[in-house]
Amino acid sequence: MTYALPYALKKIVLALPVLIGVSVIAFLLGVVALGDPAREALSADGVSTPTQEEIDVKRIELGLDQSLGKQYQQWIGGILQGDLGTSFMTNIPIAEEFRDRLPKTLALSISALLLVIFLSIPLAVLMAVYQHSWFDHIGRLFSLLLISTPGFLAAILLMMFFSVHLRWLPTSGYGTFSHLIIPSLVLAFGTSGVIMRVNRATLLEVLHKNYILNAHAKGLTKAFVLYRHALRNSLLPVITIIGNYFGSILGGSAIVETIFAIPGVGRYAIEGIMSMDYPVIQAYVLFTGVVYVLFNLLIDLSYILIDPRIRLGGDQG
Repeated sequence: MTYALPYALKKIVLALPVLIGVSVIAFLLGVVALGDPAREALSADGVSTPTQEEIDVKRIELGLDQSLGKQYQQWIGGILQGDLGTSFMTNIPIAEEFRDRLPKTLALSISALLLVIFLSIPLAVLMAVYQHSWFDHIGRLFSLLLISTPGFLAAILLMMFFSVHLRWLPTSGYGTFSHLIIPSLVLAFGTSGVIMRVNRATLLEVLHKNYILNAHAKGLTKAFVLYRHALRNSLLPVITIIGNYFGSILGGSAIVETIFAIPGVGRYAIEGIMSMDYPVIQAYVLFTGVVYVLFNLLIDLSYILIDPRIRLGGDQG
């Protein structure tokens, strides 16, 4: 573990300026890019044609009369204390909404992640082991189908088949596990296809390495060599894809949540965008950015456990 600590510290230090940059972008998006927040706040209060005096009063109330630097300092100070602001439309603290909605987004994201793992990796292993067989050909065709099918089309087809034709699953809503099945499948579609192809390719490459051939020559069983040596060393790029995927769907499942009426964080963000509720938009952009950066950091740190070259100093990049 000689080089593990310096490697981990390097990755953590590199993540800090990225997190600061994400917070600056989220702040500027709400204050600069979305028009005048004071007018939007007054509109949410029912004042459709505010006077300049009313706008000036609201700007002072929101702290918009101060410099951008001072506004950012106050905003990020509140964030660090758990204060994400208050929604213009509902007048409910955004942190409370996130606490209520995040478990639903987590349930959807974890369900989709489990589908990706248990669908794509076993199929990729079988495709590599039985290379050029009928199973491999069908598997590669299936993976291309998953990758090329747009999410909205997958949602329509799955709803038509499982909800309308078979009447097995509900079309929308949230409340039971059955409500998560179709949305999870939609989220898992494209990434499952990518992982199937990537894992098949890396596993085939590993299976032709000298240490694998030596293991076979020592009389070790094919299954032992596959799962003890080959599979583990072929999973590094797959883990990267899975980690990035989970970070992206945890913060970016807004469209699926809206289509299937799941009251998660993503649907909350869409509602905020439609109503120009800039504190909600700021909080969501910050949330998605931080989640993505942190998951990438966790992926990098997981390499310490998975890749012995990092622990021994062979790869400190």
